[in-house]
Amino acid sequence: MQLFPGWSLVAGGGMTDEYDCNCYLWEFAPDEFALFDAGAGRNVAALMQRVEEAGGTAQQIRYLFLTHHHADHVGGAAELRERTGAQVVASHHTGEIVRQADEERMGLRAAREAGGYPATYRVQPCPIDIIVEDGAFFELGGQQLQILATPGHCAGALSFLVHWQGQRGLIAGDVIFPGGRISLLNLPDCSLSDYSTTIARLAELKIDFLLPGHLEAQLHDASASILFAQSQFQRLLIPACYYHPA
Repeated sequence: MQLFPGWSLVAGGGMTDEYDCNCYLWEFAPDEFALFDAGAGRNVAALMQRVEEAGGTAQQIRYLFLTHHHADHVGGAAELRERTGAQVVASHHTGEIVRQADEERMGLRAAREAGGYPATYRVQPCPIDIIVEDGAFFELGGQQLQILATPGHCAGALSFLVHWQGQRGLIAGDVIFPGGRISLLNLPDCSLSDYSTTIARLAELKIDFLLPGHLEAQLHDASASILFAQSQFQRLLIPACYYHPA
């Protein structure tokens, strides 16, 4: 589903598998694509069909960027890497977990026991090709993608700031959602204090569009959502939460 020229939504619970996060396809140069997040991996074929409908092929996907280590975002990474030859990009923390498919640190074991995933669901280990650090710029066909460390929802989380056709956009993973919602989970690496710091940092970006890990993309005035979450933290409150399995 095209969001605007150059950007398409190619996975999500409503269009591929019910456990998939939102996955975004960006044509950063003619016939060259980057994919953001990998879904849960239970139906990668459906995701690839959406890629083709968006005008891409497996061989044209150059990079797979992972926002964080939760299973609904990384479960498809190994198969996608094998199918496409894309280089997988992640933070050091996420990379360690995904390389080993460490269910404990991923939160998958706890989520499965809580009924968030089927008892038989597993994530396959995936090599990480490129480790990126906070503040770095990633060159994509003349475009620059800025890497932002955005812990809170979990440790090691990244968001990606892009400048596209005069607009500033954020591929946010699960750190912020339309309406100023956040995602706090009862897991060891979810941190309210980190969350508050992250939201304050994002509020300074003044973004135009927001591509979150779940729910609908916010294509206009997206900064308002971040500012609302920040206002809640400033009042010593906790912003409303969007809940989903880890």
